[in-house]
Amino acid sequence: MIQDIAPHRYDNAFALRRRPEPEDPVLCYRDGEVLLVRKGEEIDFLRVRDFLTGDAGGPADIAPQDEQTERRAEEQNDDNGFYNIGNLTFIYLFSIDKTPYYSIDVLPEAWENPGKDAVWESVRLFRSARPIDRAFAVITGMQLARWRQEHHFCGKCGSRMRPSRTERAFICTSCKNTVYPKICPAVIVAVTHGDSVLLTKYAGRDYANYALIAGFAEVGETIEETVHREVMEEVGLRVKNLRFYKSQPWSLSDTLLMGFFCDLDGDETITLDATELAVGEWKRRSEMPDRRDDVSLTSEMMEQFRLGKEPVSQP
Repeated sequence: MIQDIAPHRYDNAFALRRRPEPEDPVLCYRDGEVLLVRKGEEIDFLRVRDFLTGDAGGPADIAPQDEQTERRAEEQNDDNGFYNIGNLTFIYLFSIDKTPYYSIDVLPEAWENPGKDAVWESVRLFRSARPIDRAFAVITGMQLARWRQEHHFCGKCGSRMRPSRTERAFICTSCKNTVYPKICPAVIVAVTHGDSVLLTKYAGRDYANYALIAGFAEVGETIEETVHREVMEEVGLRVKNLRFYKSQPWSLSDTLLMGFFCDLDGDETITLDATELAVGEWKRRSEMPDRRDDVSLTSEMMEQFRLGKEPVSQP
């Protein structure tokens, strides 16, 4: 899955923030696109130094290593992860293998057409991009960028928000309302019936591949109740013997997905909610599509069932 980046290690601890150094990677986004450097079949990112040279950036005023160490010592208890260098603001995101990643939300116009070494590409490339740790960085950085863009002003009183100095959050300058990155709990459900599993296709979407039942948790219900409700609402079936499989962050929709296998309980007749689904049908293992190369939780669960490796219900 997209978060399985071993042997690399992702660390989102806000305490790891520090002032950018020249070779630190930078993620920039615009209208569903990310700024990349292509190296054959692999993707890479521009570095801090790339934005601080030439006509598009400000002066290259990053301090030498010894001064950097002093600055970090001064700022580690008194910064908010936003660093003004030249005429740009670098924003700390997270670290992978102890390398900090940054973002720039507002770029000079010259970067609209960056040149031969860098290109704007759809963030959806994360499904097939390599190496996997950089693909994961693309999609995770996008979620944080979208969160920042949506919280310039307080939703409670309308005043300006400011970044917290102690955690990844925005705080209202007036009423002190605090807003954290949005994470929406949701379920992916594989309904099994003997040697068959229920596959669906979404209605009114560009994504035309088979999927599993999915939906967001509602106010006041447990995640297990979400499973029962979503299956009943979308295909009119009752289920039993829920088995939790895995979870997955899915940054395209600010979601934390929780995967469940479960058994059909009673009649197998499907009553499709046509507003949500275009297709709902039982598929035997031998009829399952091969999804081993996809990075989603849905695909991994489908592949586990195809191979007969899904968690089985206990007597």
